[in-house]
Amino acid sequence: MPTGKLLAEAYTLHRRGDRAAALEKYHAVLRAEPRNPDALYLFGMLRLEQEAAGEAADLLERAVRAAAESGRAVDPGWRLALGAALQRMDRQSEALGVFEAALRDDPGSLEAQFCRATALYALARLDEAVAAYEMLVDKAPGHAQARNNLGAAYRDAGRQREALEAFRAAVRAQPDYVDALCNLGGALADNGQAAQAADLLRKAAEARPDAVDLQLVLSEALIEAGRVDEIEARVRRLLEAHPGQPDLTAMLGSALQYQGRNSEALTVFRQAVKLDPCCSRAHQGLAELENPEGREAAIAAISGCLSAPATATRRRTGLWFALARHLDAADRYAEAFEALLSGNDRKREELAKRGHVYDR
Repeated sequence: MPTGKLLAEAYTLHRRGDRAAALEKYHAVLRAEPRNPDALYLFGMLRLEQEAAGEAADLLERAVRAAAESGRAVDPGWRLALGAALQRMDRQSEALGVFEAALRDDPGSLEAQFCRATALYALARLDEAVAAYEMLVDKAPGHAQARNNLGAAYRDAGRQREALEAFRAAVRAQPDYVDALCNLGGALADNGQAAQAADLLRKAAEARPDAVDLQLVLSEALIEAGRVDEIEARVRRLLEAHPGQPDLTAMLGSALQYQGRNSEALTVFRQAVKLDPCCSRAHQGLAELENPEGREAAIAAISGCLSAPATATRRRTGLWFALARHLDAADRYAEAFEALLSGNDRKREELAKRGHVYDR
């Protein structure tokens, strides 16, 4: 069979979703014509869809090279696909070079501009990323994803007011854009507007009901807004779907504690610690509720978590504060003060990353 017809059949199967059959035919074309640019590109796209980023990048790079060597103009979309494969492998510098080549081929391509900005952001070249996104939204004001990403770049650069406005613009451009809703909700929560944040995060959570991390961020906002009844009902539903999830279990404990149901909260916090011995929210709750007999064991357990390199950075702040409370209650004041200083240092770092810097 002529390779042109075989490639057309492979592409038809690919579009229909019959990837296994398409794969065989792409292989057959490339056995006959190893440097066929179209076959290399289409096969690379198939492997990218199958999350085989390394193989996809190799095929797409060969496609770009083969097209150029045959005298064809390289489709900028091919370079963008290659860049996307490289980004999935976290080869951001190489991806940036590919996106810039695509932009040279097609200077007016909004997609190439967007991809270049994403690579700059991934490389933490924030000023350049901000400039690239700003240029893009000037040309395409309704580009919701660019607005959202610009907000993230502003946020990381400590420009919180501009971040908030960028996230608002992203939601205006696309009201059901979940990532933008999450970012705007988080920015509002950081700005002390917990009730508004909760409303936005609730909308995002409805779109992603099984996203546990999002549900936890929503619960934090609901606590700040004083809506503890809603948290309890929400978390209990989530625990039915995700039984044994320690952070959700600890959040239930917090909801019970905020309602003054301390005995129930104590039981739930202990359960969370059994599920995850370094669950910071549970340890903070126990530090407030635990009876004196349990303090030395708690101090030893938390100290062990803090000395373990594997303990996640995001948990250390809460663990230091829990340890400080236990030490203070045990009359070990000098140690409690050192723990508080460590907790404050961590908290200051967290706030600084969100653009909140305290200057007394």
